[in-house]
Parts: sequence; C-alpha cells; structure tokens
Amino acid sequence: MKTKIFTLFFVFLTSIGSTFADTVVTINDLKYLLNEETKTAKVTFKYSSTKYGDTYYNIQFYRVYDEYFNSFIDKPISWTIDTVNIPSVIIYNEETYDVIEIGEHAFQHCDSLRSITIPSSITNIESLAFEGCNNLTAVHITDIAAWCSINFIGENPLNLAHNLYLDGELVTDLVIPNNITSIGDYAFQNCSSLTSVLIPSNVSDIGSDAFANCRNLSSVILSNGVANIFYEAFYNCDELTSITIPESVIYIARDAFSGTTFLRHVTLNSDSIVSRTYTFTESIGGVTEPLFGDSVETYIIGDGIKKIGDYTFNGSKNLRSVIIPNSVTSIGEHAFSNCRKLNSINIPNSVTSIGAGAFAGSGITTLNLPNSIERIERHTFENSDLVSIEIPNSVSYIGVSAFRSCKSLTSVEIPTSVKVIDNSAFASCSNLATIEIPNGVTSIGGSCFSQCSNLVSVTFPNSLTNIGDLCFSWCNKLDSMKISHNVKSIGKKAFYYCYSLASIELSDSLEAIGDSCFVWCKNLHSITIPANVRRIGYDAFDYSKEIILLPLIPPTITTPSPYMTPYCTRNYRTTPIYVPCGTLEAYMATEWSTHKIQYLPNTFEIDAFPMDSLRGQVLVENNSCITAISAIPTEGNYFVQWSDGNTDNPRTIMLTQDTTITAIFAAQKFIIKFVDDNDTILSSLEYEYGAIPVLPEDPVKTNDAQYSYTFAGWLPQIVAVTSDATYKATYTSTLNKYTITFVSEDSVLSADLWEYGTTPVYRGATPTKVEDEQYTYTFSNWTPEIVSVVEDATYTATFTATEKTEAIDNILDKSIVPVKIVDNGNIYILMPNGKKYSIIGELVE
Repeated sequence: MKTKIFTLFFVFLTSIGSTFADTVVTINDLKYLLNEETKTAKVTFKYSSTKYGDTYYNIQFYRVYDEYFNSFIDKPISWTIDTVNIPSVIIYNEETYDVIEIGEHAFQHCDSLRSITIPSSITNIESLAFEGCNNLTAVHITDIAAWCSINFIGENPLNLAHNLYLDGELVTDLVIPNNITSIGDYAFQNCSSLTSVLIPSNVSDIGSDAFANCRNLSSVILSNGVANIFYEAFYNCDELTSITIPESVIYIARDAFSGTTFLRHVTLNSDSIVSRTYTFTESIGGVTEPLFGDSVETYIIGDGIKKIGDYTFNGSKNLRSVIIPNSVTSIGEHAFSNCRKLNSINIPNSVTSIGAGAFAGSGITTLNLPNSIERIERHTFENSDLVSIEIPNSVSYIGVSAFRSCKSLTSVEIPTSVKVIDNSAFASCSNLATIEIPNGVTSIGGSCFSQCSNLVSVTFPNSLTNIGDLCFSWCNKLDSMKISHNVKSIGKKAFYYCYSLASIELSDSLEAIGDSCFVWCKNLHSITIPANVRRIGYDAFDYSKEIILLPLIPPTITTPSPYMTPYCTRNYRTTPIYVPCGTLEAYMATEWSTHKIQYLPNTFEIDAFPMDSLRGQVLVENNSCITAISAIPTEGNYFVQWSDGNTDNPRTIMLTQDTTITAIFAAQKFIIKFVDDNDTILSSLEYEYGAIPVLPEDPVKTNDAQYSYTFAGWLPQIVAVTSDATYKATYTSTLNKYTITFVSEDSVLSADLWEYGTTPVYRGATPTKVEDEQYTYTFSNWTPEIVSVVEDATYTATFTATEKTEAIDNILDKSIVPVKIVDNGNIYILMPNGKKYSIIGELVE
C-alpha cells in the first residue's frame, strides 16, 4: 500500500517538474522561478528540493491534522533550516536575475524557520507565504521605504508575531521616511517590536492590517496629510491608549481600530470623519460597531468640525466624556446611541439639529438642550437613563418614541412652543408622575403615555382636539381626569387598563369615542357622555354601573364584524343607560335597543338663584326627567351666563347629583355714537342703562365757497341711555359775499359786495376814455365777461377807437389820388412816400 502511494506521488511530482523544468532553479537551498524576458526571479514552491535524476522537485511532504486550522495540512518530511537570507539578485547560467517576489505558500509550515532576511528588491509577497511558520520571530530588512511599498497579496502573508530588524537593529520606534506616500497592506503586521510610529505628512494611505497585531505599539502620531486609514489598520494594537486624528483624514474603515483594548482617548480634528454617515453595511449583525472600538472613554472633537455624523459613536460602551466645540451645528442619527456610560454631555448653542435616536440607549441622565433646537426627533432619548431634561422654548415638535422607556424620568416640563407630541413619545416612562400638556398642542399621538404606570396627574390645554389610540393605556395610577373642552375625539383603547380611574369629565365638544376606550377601568362606575357625541366605539366601556347619554340624536356604535352585535359596554343587557328626556323612542329605534335604555330618575335637588337679586331672578320648573331654569333680568340689566359657563337661557338640566347653580346678570350697556353731518364718527362709547352721554367737543365744519358754517347742536335731543343711539351734528349756514370791482383806465369805478351766485351789474355812469390827437374812444364792454359770483372778481372797461377825419385831410395832397391797400385784414391809404394811413370803419371783404 505504501509503495502505491509513493508511486502516485512520484508521478505527480514528475508532472510538476516537467512543467517548470526550464524556469525553476535551486540556489542555496531556495528554489526560484525565473522570468527570462524580464530577468526577474520569484522565491517559489515549498521548502528545499530533492533531485530525482536530472530534475529538481519539491521536497516530499505528508499530511497531518492541524487542530488550530481544523483541517489537514502539508508538512515537510525534512526541513532543518532556521535562517534564510533572500538575496536581492541571483546569477544563473551567467545571467543576473532580480529577486522581486516571494511566492504563494513559499515557506508554509516551515517550523524550523526562525529568522528571514528580505531584501529591498522584493515588491510582492504572496498569500500564505509564511503561514504556519510557528517559530519565525525575526524579520530583517534593509530599507523601510521599500518595505512599506511591498504588495502583500492575499491573506496573512506574515501571520505570526515577529520582531522587525533594520540593518541588524531591532526596530522599536519607527519613523516612516518622507518619500513614502502610502503604507501597503500588512506592511508591519505582527511587529511585536514596535512601540511607536511616526507617520509623516507625505503618507496619504495606511493600508489594511498595516499595523495589525502590533501588540506593543503604544504611540501613533499621524501627521496632517494622512487621508485614508483602511481595514483593521491598527487591529489589536493592545497598548495604544490615545490617538489624534488630523483634519486631513477623509476615510477611516469602520473597524480600523477594532481590538484596541486600551484605547481610551481620541481627538478628532477631521471634519470628514466626524461628519461621515455610517450605514448598516458597515455593521456586524445589523448594529454598527464603534468607530474606535468599545474601550474609548473620551472623545475630543476639534474646533472647526461642523457635523457629527450618523452612528459616529454608536455602541461605545465605555465612553464617558465628549467635548463638542461651538463649530458643530448638527448631531446625526444614533450618533451616541447605546453609549451606556455617557451620562452627561454639553451641547453648545451652535447645534441646530439632533438626529433620530441620537442618545437612544445611552447613559445620559441630565441634559439641557440649547435654544437653537426646534425638533426632538424620533427615538432621540429612547431607553436612555434620562432623569431630567430642560426642553427650550424653541422646540415645536416631540417625535415618535422620543422619550420612550426612559424609566428614570420622573417629570418633564413641556414648553408652550411645542405644537405636536407624536406617537409613543413618553410611552413606558414608568416613573413619570405628572404631565402638563402646553397650550398650542392640538393632538396627542397614539400610545403617547402608554404604560406610564406611575402617572397620577395630566393637565390638558384648551387647544387639544384629539387624544390618540392607546394614549393613556395601562396608566394604572390615574384616578381622575378632566378632558379639555375642545377635544373632539378620543382614540381606541385610549384609557385601556387604567385600573384606578374612578371619574372622568369629558369635553362638551367631544364627538367620537374609540373602540375599547375605557375597557378594564374597574373603578369607573359612572360616565356621562356629552351631547355632541356622534360615534361610540365597540366595547368602549367596561365595569360601568351606569352610562348617562346626553346626545339628543342617538350616537352610532361601531361594529368590528357584521356578524356581531354592536354594543358600547360588555354588560350591555344589564348596565343601565340613561338618555335625555323625550329621546327614548329614538334610541329604541337604533342598535341601542339591545341595551338597557331608560330615563334618569330625577331624585336630585337643584338650588338655582341669581348672583345679584337686584339685577334679576331665576325661575325653576321640575318635571319627571329634566329641570328647566330661566334667568329673568330686571329692567336695564341682561343675563350673562350660568356659573358653570353655560349661556343657554332658558336651560334644561338632567340632574345627576345635587346641584347648585347661579345666574350672572350685568347692567345692560349700549353704544352711544356722536357723528358729524357727513357720518364721520366723532366718538363711540359704551354706557350703562340710564346714564347721560358725555358730549364731545363742538365739531367744526370747514367753510366752502358758497357758505360759512356754525355748529348748531345735536339731533335728536340727547336723553338718558336706554338703547344704542346715534347723535348727529347740525350746522347753520351763511351765504358768502364777494367783492366785485369795476375799473377803467386804472381807476376804480366801483367795489361792492355781492352774494354768492348773483350776477353783478355796474350801476355807475358809462365809462369814458379821453380822445387823443388821432383817435376818439367809445365804451365797448367789460373784460372778462361778467358771470355769477363765486369769488372776488375785477372787471375792466374796454373801448373802440375811431380815427379823426381832419387828420387824414391834413396829410393828403389834394392833387394826388390816394391808393387803397389791404394788409392783414385792415384797409390803408398808401402815400407816395411809402407811409400807410388806416381808414377806420371801412369793411374789408
């Protein structure tokens, strides 16, 4: 049997040898694969070699079961070499070959190997080249720069702890040369000799597993310039206690620092890292791992960083302190979730948003939110250790499950700025004792205070209109409640399992009560349903001894299935349900007919009286099911309202207990207005009945062209106040007069006053104008034309000129016949000397 195995193995080796016979050589116990074209060599195959005939083959090996790897592995039959020096070049057949690679599995499971020298010519070390070399403790190199640039191919090329030697000296304090731009994968993996590393600014990338398992590495200085730190770059660096990330870093793999058990302090100056959003693709088991591991206790975030990204510090189990600078404006989703030892944090005023779940599951006990925060998002503090929190007036929204399961929270003051409290916002806050919903909140979300088992007091605002499903379910210590008067709907199971609830006053505006709303409220024996209720949910009540319905129109009862009988109480055949007087027939015509419907016996007394008997009185009329009361004011007074705020008059009351009620009266007040004659309001005041109005100052009416006005009094006559009244100003008017002047030749002939609208007449002698050498003058008319009087006016006399005849005779030579000419419509005599003389009065065609 052994012979057959050896024969098969020999044939196998023969086939390998024939394939590589031309390129495989053995020199000084090492086998190389030669590349004739590039004149390079790879340290290859396994171990040493044995010569069979003229051909070298791999040394024989056998298979053994390895418990560590849980599989069979190949072990060499004989390998006694403990030191290997790989040369940078080899000479074969007088040709020089550069040794640039160590091949896959090259030294696998060589137990005797303790020390190896790797030259700077090596550029690649392939997968599992030294896997299983359990005694390899020393790696010698001659050039750090070359070592940093080696391409480690595949997995675990150097998988055991070793000491690194540079030119024979043990490397403890490693300074990466300035000419290096990146540190390759696995470059210093398992270097147990390293205690400190300085990475210069020229290095941009630190490769995967570059310093993994450097168990004694206690100091790492990253210069500003490093950009990327890849997968498990510092994995299991046990002695590393602090690290400063420079602002140049733009990427850190999620588990780059995993396993750094004693890393306690991290300073983050890189905005790209802190603001980065981490997703579930970077997680293990669906929950993201802490960026720097579980051991970090302190994070210092550098000035200038603006955002803390999603999940940045999530799950940091030992985190106790975070310093956030004023430059940060937002905190991402789940940024500090599950940080159980983080019990306080100072959030600066620069922060304007905090993401969903930011402190969920954290150890936060006290927190003052800055005034810059407007929303508390979903799950923000869920399941945290919060004991107290100061919510600023800037917050308008409290999100879904924002404080859910904050079991240490005993009280919280919700500011008036809050408008929305969403579903389950305070659910399961088992130590929350009191809550006051601020005015402005219109709706309380479903399960909002569910399972707040110590809640004893709730104050509702007038703005509230809706109470969500399961809102106060399982609040076992609530014993009484008054629903604010604007609430229109109460959701399903809103008070489910409120064992201690003994009394509840529902809003008069209530229109709908949800399914199973008061189920298992064992102490709620009586409940009154307001008059505006239109719908009552299926099985809304339980354990009730009586239900008093005030709606005049029977509310509908919802039915979960068309095959089930609609009922509002499980004991619908025995629980008495009282309805308003006169509505029994209407109720019996609906699904209420299956219930025990009846009128409420009027066995209670009412004491109704006026608050001031001088202003009015109250009449009371009782009958079988209701009491009618009427408020009757005395003269000059009016009814305001009843002492319970109701304003109906007369009013009917179904008495459910002894009742005292008073009517409030007040003196009637009326509006007295004084207006000008154009209806402009001069004063408008309210006076009680019988008062004498106070007169305003006498008004003044502006004179116009025709009249001048004088205030004459008020109409109608002013009397004592008995109703609204308007008094109007009256005026006397005087017709205006104006001066009309007649002038001639700059002399005033007359100046008299004439009334507005009259037509002035000149009553003096006809105006004259003194003749001159050439002309005589005759009065023609007045300029301008005389019109009706509307203002002061002056009229001027105009004249017609007539040329004298003798003037022409003196000029003309009797022996010369004159020549007549027409020039611009006028007739002239043209004399021989060229002079023209006008002929007055001759018409020109």
